[in-house]
Amino acid sequence: MTISKNIYRKHNYQAIIEHYKKSKSQTETGKAFNIHKTHICQILKRHGIKCLRNQSGKNNPHWKGGKIFDGHGRKIIYMPEHPYPSFCKIYVYEYRLIMEKKLGRYLTKDEVVHHIDGDHTNNAIENLQIMSQAEHLKLHGGYFIRDKVNK
Repeated sequence: MTISKNIYRKHNYQAIIEHYKKSKSQTETGKAFNIHKTHICQILKRHGIKCLRNQSGKNNPHWKGGKIFDGHGRKIIYMPEHPYPSFCKIYVYEYRLIMEKKLGRYLTKDEVVHHIDGDHTNNAIENLQIMSQAEHLKLHGGYFIRDKVNK
């Protein structure tokens, strides 16, 4: 497959470069000029601008501070250095971090943080209680949604 060099002649290089510098995204720049992001990268390289690829975490221009929510509305925090991440191997549930801070140590894989009022979005320390998985299961009558901690 050969890429026609004419594609580059149709566009104003300076406008493409300026747009890229503002958006920091090859995809967004490509959409604005109706050019595939790989072509944007080629244009940038021809003008001595390094293409930024595989931007993750804090290096991503769309970074929002590393705080997101899971499907149940519970806040999870980006912490790839945590020894027991709960979500996607790089995120930890906020309530676990709050309890760890109070205790001054990491929670073990077998420790569960229980929300006393049943509201998983209420992460006030007064609403959190640490217990074993067996105790938590017994408390909820054999049913509860547990954090999945990677083993």
